[in-house]
Amino acid sequence: MSLQPYTQSALALKPLTQYKHYKGDIYTIITIARIEATLEEVVVYQLASSPELTWVRPVTLFNEDVQYNGVTVKRFTPVE
Repeated sequence: MSLQPYTQSALALKPLTQYKHYKGDIYTIITIARIEATLEEVVVYQLASSPELTWVRPVTLFNEDVQYNGVTVKRFTPVE
């Protein structure tokens, strides 16, 4: 398995950028990384109000649309 450069969708997620989750919480991106076993791209991010809560999610899931209250919305949207 050869290591490929990060995808454009991963590179667009800049460290220290804040994103709002569709349920309302604000998160700060820490970095983009890879899962060692699969080389899948992941986002490492923290809950802005509780930085001790650190999460990892595949880039594809971070950027995906979800159904919420019968409406299709982005899982995360940038905080302007």
